[in-house]
Amino acid sequence: MSRSQTLCLATALFLIFEGLSPVVAQDPPPPPPTLTIEADGDVGIGTATPDARLHSMGSVLISESDDGIPAAELLEIESDFDNGARIRFDDGPDGDQWNVGAGITDTFLISATGSTAEFILTAEGDLHIRGRLTATDISTMVTATFPDYVFESEYELMPLMELADFITAEGHLPRIPSAEDVEKAGTVDVGELQLLMLEKIEELTLYTIQQHETIEDLKAEVEALKSAQ
Repeated sequence: MSRSQTLCLATALFLIFEGLSPVVAQDPPPPPPTLTIEADGDVGIGTATPDARLHSMGSVLISESDDGIPAAELLEIESDFDNGARIRFDDGPDGDQWNVGAGITDTFLISATGSTAEFILTAEGDLHIRGRLTATDISTMVTATFPDYVFESEYELMPLMELADFITAEGHLPRIPSAEDVEKAGTVDVGELQLLMLEKIEELTLYTIQQHETIEDLKAEVEALKSAQ
């Protein structure tokens, strides 16, 4: 027995007598599988037990080829070929597009064609749409005081002739933004403007009531004059 073998045997016997187990070198754990194809057709990338037709334990990158020819469809997920619901990412001649639809109809489409994004949803929840918005019903959160304060007794209604002078001088109603202001801002707060419009309608109602009372008083005076003759 060589000197090195004798030394190793003596070390092992010492560890055993001391109640310690000798250190046994272990092989490193095998790397995770890179690609697994199950008998039922499920494909796993980075997993040996795929739970779907394609199961990736990590990110997936899909890009067009390097030959400079854009792919017609980078990615399409469809529930039923040509008829079912689908999500599709395109990079074709018309530019980058993301659409959601059914069959051949695009129900929801975001397109990068043009210099300005057509649909932007920010992390703060602000939604920007370049184009017309059509809806059957729209509700907004009311953050300002509802204008029923106009009908309270302490509300100071601007005299009608003073209102006429204001319109002549400013070219718009009090508290309503002017056309110039709106053009400079580029936007208008629809909810706030609706409340201001309601305020003006309620003020107009008070003016109408005042005019009716004045007319009734004049009619009474006319009747009194007729009776005195």
